[in-house]
Amino acid sequence: MKRGRKLGLGVLVAVGVLLVCEIGLRLIGPPPEPALVVRMPDGSTENFTETADGLVPNYQGPFTVPAVPLEASGPRVLMFGGSSVHGGGADRLSLQQEAPGVLGRLLRVDVQNLGAPGLDSGHLVSVIEDALVLEPDVVVIYTGHNDLGNAVFFHRYGDSRSVWTYKARSVLGRLAMFQVLDTTLAPREFAVPTPELQGKWTVDADQRLRIRDGFESRLRRMIRSSRAAGAEVVVATVASNAWEPSLDWTCPETLERLGLRAHGHSVDWSGVDPKAVAAEYEDSDCPDVAWLHGLKNNALDALDDARDRDPLPLRADRETVELIRTVAAEEGAHLADVAAGLRAKGQGIEPRELYADSVHYAIPGHEAVAEILAPVVDDALKIR
Repeated sequence: MKRGRKLGLGVLVAVGVLLVCEIGLRLIGPPPEPALVVRMPDGSTENFTETADGLVPNYQGPFTVPAVPLEASGPRVLMFGGSSVHGGGADRLSLQQEAPGVLGRLLRVDVQNLGAPGLDSGHLVSVIEDALVLEPDVVVIYTGHNDLGNAVFFHRYGDSRSVWTYKARSVLGRLAMFQVLDTTLAPREFAVPTPELQGKWTVDADQRLRIRDGFESRLRRMIRSSRAAGAEVVVATVASNAWEPSLDWTCPETLERLGLRAHGHSVDWSGVDPKAVAAEYEDSDCPDVAWLHGLKNNALDALDDARDRDPLPLRADRETVELIRTVAAEEGAHLADVAAGLRAKGQGIEPRELYADSVHYAIPGHEAVAEILAPVVDDALKIR
């Protein structure tokens, strides 16, 4: 009996101590942001190397840009993103042909291209925070595809540890004590993607939710860090080529029955009956059928549907694009609505001629993106 009372008293004391600690931590204020570490292929974790010429990015692999001088002679814009910003597509484009280079010419200001293939929001938080030593007037953020793409190619956010971490944060995340322990003891590490590590994994609805939640929190952090350093922030919505099929076929037998002949991504749809595809689309859950219906019948809603439900999503879906708009508005960032602008050019969907593949821009695409960014960045520069 006495032992039971002691145990009960011990539990009450422990709960009391935890309660006092929780209240104390809440009074102190929010916990520090967790450390985000970008690991290079050689094992190093320095995003930049300082040389006599300025800062040299270490994360761009074979696409490294020239050193960025520490001091600018005029207004300075830094643009960040993945391969849609720098290094994407089968044809290697020059810095002057990519959107940041075009933007610099349009505005006649210094626009530095600090994007790199494979960078998602986890990499970009760390890269942007380190790059703020360059004292930019404006930070431009173009991100949203690679959080999904890296889940497909590198199983990021889909392994068992990521699942349990997400569940723990969902249940305990409101507790100040958990927040402190989580940020102090669990720094997040994001390896720079390399082809040697590449595989292929599908992404289900639960993973999409986890990915979107993490993307939102990191996008907010990028904006807040940049503004705290004195920079205006332009957030761009991302766009992609809905006319391209998925990375892999979900229902090849159905496509073959409809008359599509596919060898990898070399496809022949000359024998496909548009009416048969339209009828199949009404009864099918297969995103491949939605894509084929969109293609053969110019059904733009079906193309959007196929992209949104792609089990191997290399392209941001409409929910992610809308989330970017929401975060920009709530955080007081300038919004460059690239997705809406390109869809307007295509009378309801992004024109396929702007793209080299499913996500990477051809030269006309980079020019179109820069033209949408230019007035927004110009307004942000005027505030400075």
